[in-house]
Amino acid sequence: MARLYGKPKKRFPWLLLILFVAIVYAFWILPIQLGTRQVQVEFVPAGAKR
Repeated sequence: MARLYGKPKKRFPWLLLILFVAIVYAFWILPIQLGTRQVQVEFVPAGAKR
């Protein structure tokens, strides 16, 4: 419905809200869901030459 007087009503910034939710999910919720991974490291003696 059109407004009869004053400034037109501003639309809600849906794009910013969706972007915020995506960032929170990607950097906070998703790492918690994935958990920690075990890292395997091989140490080579410092004097070893190939």
